[in-house]
Amino acid sequence: MILITIKNHVVTIAFLCLSLFSLAQSGWRPDEMEVKVVIENKSDAVLLGNLKFDTDFYPGYAIVYAIPTELKQLKESGLKVDVIVDDLNSKSDNFWKGRDEYSSYFAENYEHEWQNCQNLTEFKTKQR
Repeated sequence: MILITIKNHVVTIAFLCLSLFSLAQSGWRPDEMEVKVVIENKSDAVLLGNLKFDTDFYPGYAIVYAIPTELKQLKESGLKVDVIVDDLNSKSDNFWKGRDEYSSYFAENYEHEWQNCQNLTEFKTKQR
């Protein structure tokens, strides 16, 4: 009886953990955008770092993933900013739509290989 109760609790906890994990994978924050920030000197880098935004630093610039209130803070800080993608949720939702390079490669090569197999079969049949 106790073993069944413990087993039920373990299953329930595992289900809740997996549910929370899948909810966390929902994508970007509402209205989140990709912003390029020019880093001209060390003080720009320090200033941006002190804002504690989700930032990827590169030589001479940084990419910040910001919501509108954070974009306002970036602009008010005096840093040079340029919005690269204004809606990351929309971009990620439409990522696979209309991108032939991800869907047509297999179909095109499959057709080519199928034709090669048929030609080989016909050649071997004629050889007999």
